[in-house]
Amino acid sequence: WLMLPTPPLCHILDVRFQDEVEAIQAKGGKVIRLTKKTFEDNHESEIALDNYPLEKYDAVIDNENLSIEDTFRQLLEILDNWGCL
Repeated sequence: WLMLPTPPLCHILDVRFQDEVEAIQAKGGKVIRLTKKTFEDNHESEIALDNYPLEKYDAVIDNENLSIEDTFRQLLEILDNWGCL
């Protein structure tokens, strides 16, 4: 899908590396960073974006102290503001 000139709307729910963020954005996609860490894991795929600058994301939701419902509300608000809903 990402190889199409204008891919249809799709949601990629798990981005783990800088090149993945940049590939999505290069195709006109948007990337939202959620800050909450659900568990400690030092595997490269779990920490590769830890130091990636927050300003390079299209939006950031600081959900460290938010419930799932509040996180979802903020996500829907962002998607609505972008005209995705």
